[in-house]
Amino acid sequence: FIVVTNTTTGCKSYRTLTVQVLPVPTPNTNMTGLELEACDSVGPNDGSEIFDLTTNAAYIANGDPNVTLHYYPSYTDAIAIPPTNEITSPTNANVDDNVWIRVESNVFTGTNGQNCYVLVEQPIIVNPVPIIVPGLSFQECDDDTDGFTLFNLNGYASELLAGNPLPITSYTLNFYTGPGAT
Repeated sequence: FIVVTNTTTGCKSYRTLTVQVLPVPTPNTNMTGLELEACDSVGPNDGSEIFDLTTNAAYIANGDPNVTLHYYPSYTDAIAIPPTNEITSPTNANVDDNVWIRVESNVFTGTNGQNCYVLVEQPIIVNPVPIIVPGLSFQECDDDTDGFTLFNLNGYASELLAGNPLPITSYTLNFYTGPGAT
């Protein structure tokens, strides 16, 4: 019940007020060990990478067929009324940080018109790729005039890897006779 009193006249109105508590979804929110991780190879070292954000969708939904998952680049975007900046291609999303997944009930909607929801933070890890200094050229003299000489390419590691944040011993070098070999 609600009573409203006019503070000047003392007159009162009485009404019944219905308050209903709606259940929210019960997704799995513990994302420990479920981080999405990739090397920053598309647009190397720009800090973002392409991910399939739906990878953990079944786990997050927790078997509830009455939920829909929506993906947002920030917490603020996910809680806005209405939510903003939804990631429209979650199976092929270019992201650079954790993503907020809004797990919405398909059954219960609040007075504000928004579906009842729970947020799940999807951890994203983008690892930088090693930097190889471009345009280097190494020469060795052919001391026996047979057209061949031995190159110790590993001896050029400091020149090849100049500018990397880790010590040279943190990298392995492999050399190939043509492009595209791995």
